[in-house]
Amino acid sequence: MPAPEPQPEFNWQRALAVTGVLRAAAAVAPGLIDPDSKAYTEDELRRMRMMMNWNFGSPAVVDETARIGNNSQALRGVTYPDDLAVLAFVADEKTEHTAEKTAAAENLLKNVRRHEIVTLEGNHYLHWTQSQRMAETIRTFLGGGDG
Repeated sequence: MPAPEPQPEFNWQRALAVTGVLRAAAAVAPGLIDPDSKAYTEDELRRMRMMMNWNFGSPAVVDETARIGNNSQALRGVTYPDDLAVLAFVADEKTEHTAEKTAAAENLLKNVRRHEIVTLEGNHYLHWTQSQRMAETIRTFLGGGDG
């Protein structure tokens, strides 16, 4: 069932960001927000922390999160065009859900003539830990077929 439209309310996440609590927590325990990768310089990590603080609880993110149910409902039954080449990455977090996510992606793309689903070890933010492999896969995918 569709969820009611989000109503304005106090944004605790934003309050944590603008008061500096999030920044202080990240300084004490950077592992809470840093990517699980050794591929980044200290300057890159510093910039990622700044972006996380800037975006955490932003009105756009809060609104997007509140609308997940309604947006998912609105997209039920929508498919990709048959002739659109689609490359999908699935995060393998080493749980029983990986097979479910992969099957859901296969189901979503069953009408698409040219598609590929690539499972990569990592969490939702694969681009933090698997960027090299993703770039190689994208180049290969784009180089093959008429798309």
